[in-house]
Amino acid sequence: MIRRPPRSTLSSSSAASDVYKRQFVCNPTDLIKIRMQVDGMKGGQGRYNSSLTGTLGSILKEDGVKGLWRGAGPTVGRATALAAVEMSSYDHIKNWLIRHELIVPSTPSGVFITAICSGFCCAVSTSPLDVVKSRVMGQPVGADGKGTLYKGMIDCFAKSVKNEGVLSLWKGFLPNWGRLGPRGVICFLVMETLNEHF
Repeated sequence: MIRRPPRSTLSSSSAASDVYKRQFVCNPTDLIKIRMQVDGMKGGQGRYNSSLTGTLGSILKEDGVKGLWRGAGPTVGRATALAAVEMSSYDHIKNWLIRHELIVPSTPSGVFITAICSGFCCAVSTSPLDVVKSRVMGQPVGADGKGTLYKGMIDCFAKSVKNEGVLSLWKGFLPNWGRLGPRGVICFLVMETLNEHF
């Protein structure tokens, strides 16, 4: 008899595969967002803070079409890890909380507590990739179209840890969790409602 894998395993692997493809396609918009945010921190003195189309034009002029996928590695890695961790941790945490009678299944309060805990797991596991993604995408670019601070994802990891310590990979952890927790609450409330009625 063939044993079917647990639902969390199926959900996390299929979600990760789907997210991998979507995030790669959407990388240009993520790059534009990061460039505009980094320039915004310079008090309006940067090259990319005029508009969405202006930033797109600047990137194409400096880096070419290929430049729109700068930082695609960490972006895709982060999104894939997030999808896998979110689905599997939600199921495991929910089952543990139900088993210990800490939540009532399929109630808004139960989903809220479970999703916030799942968001914490996501923030812990994806913050390093988020930091690296932002640094690789937001770094200055030389005349040759290459980043002037980091050669790529691995180089950024190594330099960040060497220069700032390993905890630098979790900079912005609380805002990250503050984003992932509520997002998870909305997603899982919808998912649990659909599962219950269909």
